Amino acid sequence: LRRLQQLNGLLTEQALEAQRELDGRALLQAELRAEHNELGAEEAHECRLGHERLDELAEVEGARRRDSWKLQNQAQLLVRLVDQLTKTATQTSLQLEGAEATYEQLKEEEQATERRAEIIKWKLQVVDSQLRPHKSRGARGSSSAAASASSDSPGGGASASGAAPDFGAAASAADVEV
Repeated sequence: LRRLQQLNGLLTEQALEAQRELDGRALLQAELRAEHNELGAEEAHECRLGHERLDELAEVEGARRRDSWKLQNQAQLLVRLVDQLTKTATQTSLQLEGAEATYEQLKEEEQATERRAEIIKWKLQVVDSQLRPHKSRGARGSSSAAASASSDSPGGGASASGAAPDFGAAASAADVEV
């Protein structure tokens, strides 16, 4: 009976020890579950934060791509505008050169016309000075005026039909360019 009591005590002790071990494992298991739940919640929170950060980055990247696209379009537009302005500037430059050439030509023509006008004015003064003595003599007599006009005039006198006299060298067609 003692042996049985010893065995019973030993078994009771082993059962208590097994129970303590089970309680310890259950406690450890509960702690591990709590830690696992805590880590899971932390991981879920970090995952949510990571997704939010990825969403923010995707939004920023989208905005930058849109800005980049807008800037590329603006750059292409500016290139086209520069090309158009370059063509316009070239055409304007050519028009300016043409206008300057026309201006110079007109200026030269004006100067030539002024020279011709001076020459014609001078020739008219010469003719007028040659005709004045005839006019003063013409008052005395018409027949003597006609005779003296034909002798004084370098190009001859009045024509037979009574037309204006030919002034010949004083105002020849070669000297007067119109």
